[in-house]
Amino acid sequence: MSEINRIIFIKDTLFTKRDYDRFGVALLQKNGFSVDIWEITPVLHQEILGRLDISQRVTCENFTLFSDIKSLKDAINSLDRSTIVHLLIPFTYQTLPIFFALSKKGIYTSTTSLGAVPVPKVYETEHWVSRLLFKGKSIFRYSVKRNFSTVVNQFLLKNYRLFGLKPLTICLAGGTKSTNPLLLQFPHDSSTKIVWGHSFDYDYYLILREELVDSEEDYGVFIDQNLPFHPEHLYCDIIRVTSPEDYYPVINSFFSRLEQECKCPIIIAAHPTTNPESAELYFHGRKIVYGNTARLIRNARFVLTHDSTALNFALLFKKPLLFFTTNALEQSIIQQDIDMIAGLLKKEPVNANTAVDFHCFSDLYFNTAAYEQYISDYIKTKNSPDAPLWQIYADAVRQLDDPARVK
Repeated sequence: MSEINRIIFIKDTLFTKRDYDRFGVALLQKNGFSVDIWEITPVLHQEILGRLDISQRVTCENFTLFSDIKSLKDAINSLDRSTIVHLLIPFTYQTLPIFFALSKKGIYTSTTSLGAVPVPKVYETEHWVSRLLFKGKSIFRYSVKRNFSTVVNQFLLKNYRLFGLKPLTICLAGGTKSTNPLLLQFPHDSSTKIVWGHSFDYDYYLILREELVDSEEDYGVFIDQNLPFHPEHLYCDIIRVTSPEDYYPVINSFFSRLEQECKCPIIIAAHPTTNPESAELYFHGRKIVYGNTARLIRNARFVLTHDSTALNFALLFKKPLLFFTTNALEQSIIQQDIDMIAGLLKKEPVNANTAVDFHCFSDLYFNTAAYEQYISDYIKTKNSPDAPLWQIYADAVRQLDDPARVK
């Protein structure tokens, strides 16, 4: 059996309290592992540092913030084979030196392929010319730099061995679709051990399903995605999908109509990146709850969403979902995702700008078979352990054999 006693998470975005909880740091330490957090945001995203809210960053024991690639490579070169590195960074031409340094040292590597979402059919063809022929292809909404990077990165992924790279040792996967090559964008082959776990959301579900429902309040909950201000467009070099001026007046008007029809309030489950100081104004004084989305959904009468992965809780707790969009979102890169997810769940998205007739009782339904299939495909396979995610990971790390490390 292996003698791995140290786990290092390498992350290229701000390390937050939410990350500390989601990555199971305390549980892994309880299992006897030393856990390090290496944040490399300044290495990969130097140009956007001034626009990030660094107040959200938290530090903990064994936290290191790297500012340049040389110091990061030096740190990797100092590792020994008692370490496994869990990669929470993309595989791109920018991160190639990191992957090369890990491969050269023969270090175990792992990643998570969790929180998978349906891949729009437009991406199922691999030839870029064919993609452009599909109606709704959003390639022109990306920057030239982003599109060029995508082409280069796909070449690297298909030919990673030419660059002296080794495949992943472990992939911690969720539903059956999570190992789709279009989602698992890391060097991997048949030697990569697929460890079947579940999405991060399922850990919270395991806890909440044992609790007594502590609220009899009748309400609908909106899963906020902070679309006008989400920092993802900075990290990923994509065009912001909507503006505050185009977004908030429309959805608030829509919520008011729903509240009148359903005779219950709409509560906002705030996104982790939402600014509390401005949110109350943007949501017209509606009740906003932070850090408690799972419980809000469990206790709700129905759930409103665009395409948030937190809709997983609605499926697990068997809550009706209402998908909605806006005129601006219909012209954005996320509309195809909204359509795809809603379609799989046998729902039709509502346009908040144009919706006139809404019938609370007839429109708030769910298809049980569709829910169960989605859970199996994108959240948790039927035969994966009903255990905490990082316990599943810890058990898999212990089972690694030394010879596999140097293959």
